[in-house]
Amino acid sequence: MWFHTDAQMMSPTPPTDLVIGIDFGTTHSGVAWATGDRPESIQVISNWIDPSSANRTSHKVPTAVTYDKAHPHSLVSWGFNAIRRSYHEEHEEGPFTWFKLLLQRPENPESKENSELKTLEHLMKKFGKNVQDITVDFLRCLWDYTKKQLQFILGEDFMHRFSVRVILTIPAVWKPATIIMMKDLAKKAGLPENTDLLPEPEAAAIAVLGRAARRALLQAEDVITVCDAGGGTCDLITYEILSLNPLRVKESVTGEGGFCGSVYLDKDFEAFIRNMVGHEQYDKLKEGDKKYMMGMFELGVKPSFQYDNKENGRLIVDLRGVQDDSKKGIVNDTIKLKQHLEELKALFETACKKIEVLVENQLRCVSEDVRNKAILLVGGFGQSTYLFQHLEKKFKKTTRGKSTIILRDEEAWSAVVRGATMWGLEKNHMIESRKARYSYGIAKTPEYDPHEGGRRSSRTDSILGLHESTSIKWLLRKGDEIMDGRKVKIEEQRIVHTGLLDFGSRRFLDWFLYCDADKPPEYCTGEVQPLGYLPWEVDIKRIRWHEKRIKGDSPSETSSTKESTLPALPGMGKRYREFKYTVELKLGPAIMELGSVYRGKRAGMVEMPYLSEGGEVEFKWVRPKSSFVRRMTNSWAQIG
Repeated sequence: MWFHTDAQMMSPTPPTDLVIGIDFGTTHSGVAWATGDRPESIQVISNWIDPSSANRTSHKVPTAVTYDKAHPHSLVSWGFNAIRRSYHEEHEEGPFTWFKLLLQRPENPESKENSELKTLEHLMKKFGKNVQDITVDFLRCLWDYTKKQLQFILGEDFMHRFSVRVILTIPAVWKPATIIMMKDLAKKAGLPENTDLLPEPEAAAIAVLGRAARRALLQAEDVITVCDAGGGTCDLITYEILSLNPLRVKESVTGEGGFCGSVYLDKDFEAFIRNMVGHEQYDKLKEGDKKYMMGMFELGVKPSFQYDNKENGRLIVDLRGVQDDSKKGIVNDTIKLKQHLEELKALFETACKKIEVLVENQLRCVSEDVRNKAILLVGGFGQSTYLFQHLEKKFKKTTRGKSTIILRDEEAWSAVVRGATMWGLEKNHMIESRKARYSYGIAKTPEYDPHEGGRRSSRTDSILGLHESTSIKWLLRKGDEIMDGRKVKIEEQRIVHTGLLDFGSRRFLDWFLYCDADKPPEYCTGEVQPLGYLPWEVDIKRIRWHEKRIKGDSPSETSSTKESTLPALPGMGKRYREFKYTVELKLGPAIMELGSVYRGKRAGMVEMPYLSEGGEVEFKWVRPKSSFVRRMTNSWAQIG
C-alpha cells in the first residue's frame, strides 16, 4: 500500500505546455499553436481581420504595417488592414512591406535595383523609421492578436495557466549578427523570454517529411531534399532517412540557400507590365490599383501558371485606369496574359533557374549509391505549378532501379509554422543531427612560461591581432554532426602569477574562431577569423588553494627582446601556478553556448549563433554579469 505525505498531496500540478509557432515571412506571416496534452491537434490561426472580406480565412496574414502621416510614430494598421486601407485613408501612406529583407540586405545585384525596396527605404526616411522599428511594431501586433485569439479559446489567464514557449522561425541564410538581432527584436515586441529560434527549412521538414516519405514509398537510407521556396529566400536541406517508424532523419549534405524567393518574380512581373503599358502611363496610375493587380498575380497567376502552357486557365490581371490596347490584350481595365505567354514564361524561368542551381548543388553531394532521391517543395513559392514542372523536367528520372522524384505538399504554405509548433512539442526530435557549415575552435595563445622565460613569438597576425604562433584547438569541424544538447569538451591549461597580495578574481579571455576551409589549419592564418570571445573569471584564492606552486623568473628578468608582450608588473616575483580548466561547447539548432568550467564551477558563458554563408558576427553575453564583462566588452571591441 502506498501512502502520500501532505506535502506530496498539496504539491501543485505542473502547468501544461503551450507551444506557439511563428513564421515571420517576407510577404506573409503565420501563427500556429498546440498544447502538450494534445500535441497532435495543431491549430493554425486563420481568422485574420480583413476589411474587404467579413468571412475571410487564410493561414497567413500580410507582413505589412502603415503609419499616420500627421503622427509618423503612430501605427495605424497592420496585416490585411494595412494592405486594403493604405491607399484610401487620408492620413496613411504605404504600406511598409518586404521590410524583412532589410534585416539582412540581399547581396545579389537585383536587390539594388528593386523598386519595392527603394519605395520602402523612401518611406522609412520620410517617416523617420528604421527596419528594426518596423519589425518590432509588426511582431507586436502579430503577438497581441495571437494572445487575443488564444484568450477566446483557452481563457484570459492562459499565460499564467500554461507554460508558454514560442518558436520563431528564421531563414537559414541569415548571418549570425542578424540572428542575434532578431532575438532582441522579438523581446522588444513583447514575445516571452522562452522564445527559441529555428531555421525555416528544418521547421518545414518536420511538418511534411513523414507524409512525403510515405507517399513516395521511401525507405531507410533514401535521401530527401527539402526545398523551402518562400517570398524572400529559398533554403534547402538534404536528409537521409534513418528509420520510418518512428521517423528519424539526419542531415546528410550541408544545407545552403539564397535570396531568390518569389518576391523577385513579383518585381519582374511588375516591370514587365510597366513596359507593356508604357512607363509614363503606368507611373500615373493609382498605387492602390497597381497593388490590386499584383495581388491577382500573386494569388491567381503565380501558383497556377504551367510550364507547358497546355492547361493554363484564365490568365488575367485587372489594372484599373489603363488605356485599352487590343493588340496587347488590354481591354476594359483587364490585361489578358495569354497573349504574352513566352514573355511570362521567361519571367518564371529566371526565378526557377536560381532555385534549380541550389537543388543541383545539393544532389551533386549525395552519393551515387543512394537508391531513391526525392525533392520536396514547401513554402509559398513551393506551391507554384511552374516551379514543380520545371524541376520535374530537370531532375525526375529512373535508371537502374534508382529514381529521383519531385513532391509537393498540399499544405506547403503553412508547413513552416506547423513544423515550428511540432518541434516545440517534441520530446525526442525527428531530426537527429545536422551538418556544421564551418569549423569552430578556440585560440591557444602562447602564454608566458616561466621555464622558457617568455612567449615563443611576438609577431602578430594583421587580421586577427593574434600571434602567428597561436595554435587552435578545433571543437567542431566542418561537416561534423550537430546534435541538440550535445556538449563538446576540451581541457586547457594556463600559468598565472599568484602573488601574496593578489585578491579578488583573475580575469581571462578566450578567442572563439571559425574557418571555412575543408581542412582548418593548426595555427592562425588568413583563413581563420574571430567569431567572438569568452570572458571568464576565477577567484584567485581558489587557485592558490587547489593548485601547486611552480617557480620561475619574471618576464622582466628573462626577456631579452624589446618586443615582449608581457610587461613587467610590480610584485610579480617568482610565484606562479599552473591550473587546468574545461572549455565546453553546447550545441543547439540555431545557437551555441560556449562556456568555461574550473573545478566543476561555471566561470563564464556566452551565446553565439552558427554562421551561415559568409558574415561577421555579434553575440550575446549571458554571464557572468559583472563590471569586468562590461569593461572588457568596451576595450576588446576595439581589437582588429
